[in-house]
Amino acid sequence: MSCSLQCVQTLVGHTGGVWSSQMRDNIVISGSTDRTLKVWNADTGECTGQCLHVLMGHVAAVRCVQYDGHKVVSGAYDYTVKVWDPESESCIHTLQGHTNRVYSLQVRPCSGPLRDNILVSGNADSTVKIWDIKTGQCLPVLSQRVGDSLLGVIQTQAAGGS
Repeated sequence: MSCSLQCVQTLVGHTGGVWSSQMRDNIVISGSTDRTLKVWNADTGECTGQCLHVLMGHVAAVRCVQYDGHKVVSGAYDYTVKVWDPESESCIHTLQGHTNRVYSLQVRPCSGPLRDNILVSGNADSTVKIWDIKTGQCLPVLSQRVGDSLLGVIQTQAAGGS
């Protein structure tokens, strides 16, 4: 027995490659090499608010994104992590401290808003930073070099694994 999938919507609007996306309910957040994030309604295919929800502020490609239904968090090749209010299109915090491109983000898994406001970011400088996104403060930094698996270990532990 085979399973066939059908494309139900194509979201078009970025001027560069789309390297990241996150969906919650019918809202899709996409991050692109055009240095923007777009907020889409997946049901209609339209950019939410008729493309009024374009988040601009990164000065290099957006590589990763997380969305909890309220806040958007993005990591980029400009070495920063940004926390956004997508409705007002405003950047709440720019989290600085990485010394190379941000490749991955992970929020604590939960069923509602970002639990405890904790975010983990990992990048090419061989560190993992733990952030309080409510205050914008960096908590203790993990820097033991164990290759690309460090963030994967943190994701597994955050999800309840050992």
